Amino acid sequence: MIVDESMMIGSEKLLLTLAMPAINAGSAITEKDITIVDISIAKSWNRTSIKNVLEMVADKIGHKPEYVISDNGSTVCKAVRDAGYAHHLDISHTLGMFLERVYKKEADFQELSNNVQLARFKYNMQDVAYVQSPSQRSIARFMNMSKWIDWISRMQYLYYTLQNDIKSIYAFIPQNASLVDELAETMDCITKIEKDVKIMVGRMIQSVGASNL
Repeated sequence: MIVDESMMIGSEKLLLTLAMPAINAGSAITEKDITIVDISIAKSWNRTSIKNVLEMVADKIGHKPEYVISDNGSTVCKAVRDAGYAHHLDISHTLGMFLERVYKKEADFQELSNNVQLARFKYNMQDVAYVQSPSQRSIARFMNMSKWIDWISRMQYLYYTLQNDIKSIYAFIPQNASLVDELAETMDCITKIEKDVKIMVGRMIQSVGASNL
């Protein structure tokens, strides 16, 4: 089971619950592997209301889930624990939280991030917009940093080949070269950890599944 507080609909919040095979087939999950088992809407969600939905879904399916996957949201984590289900945290969200703890309050990172966003907004509809940064979500942006970091790293590498007006706009990038290099190395490390963990877990699940055949 995969559960997530997904989005706001007006003044209400959506809770989405998906079901998928507990044993991985050895390949990435696709839409064909997933079934929508519940979409619930409420003014707000707490551990008790989410727990009730999880138990209702289990009753609908006819048995408890082998395990539940979610992000690190405290209410969802508490609800899964209260329901007594095995729980696995999303690896990308978990590593994103480490990124946030390290960089969110750092003055040099804040300045670099703000400068990139200001350039994006200021020159969005102008001729130089073709080199602007990827958009970032205001919520959970540290869980979606790879494209942004890849863009700023490439801009630093190509900076001295760019036309003068673009150089003027993005002069702050080479001025923060050490931070840009650090972010690129950090993201490479996170990507490798994600890949290694997903491969390892996939092999473990396949092994358990094979032993139960």
